[in-house]
Amino acid sequence: ELQLCDLCQSIAAAVATLTGAAVEPLVQRQAAQPIRLAASEGVPLALVLNELIFNAVKHGDPWAGGPVRVLIDCDDRAAWVRVTNPSLGRPPGLDFAAGEGLGTGLALVQALLPPDHAHLSLRSEYGYVGAELRLEPPVVQLLSAP
Repeated sequence: ELQLCDLCQSIAAAVATLTGAAVEPLVQRQAAQPIRLAASEGVPLALVLNELIFNAVKHGDPWAGGPVRVLIDCDDRAAWVRVTNPSLGRPPGLDFAAGEGLGTGLALVQALLPPDHAHLSLRSEYGYVGAELRLEPPVVQLLSAP
């Protein structure tokens, strides 16, 4: 059984160790329930999350001094992983949905995302850039707490 929260915390810790960057994995759920990944999606999603967190470190604003944050949230219909970093903004011409302006990392993310029930959006606001990965069943299983 692979839990989304455990996977994100492990990847965030590994990225922080390898890069020396501050990465804060924050697990904050509105519903008290585990978020389990479908077995067939564990490896692709681990690679996607690794790339999103590494990209946040790599493209963050070194002068802002804030950490990369990884936030996990869910409701009864979907789970979200939000990766944010202090940044000067997205590169001009970057459009993930249209596949335009993607570097190697985001092209890999696009190729690895499950075609249905997984969606990535990127946004810039208030000095931060954020990537939000939305995962819906059957990619994730949202279980009631015991």
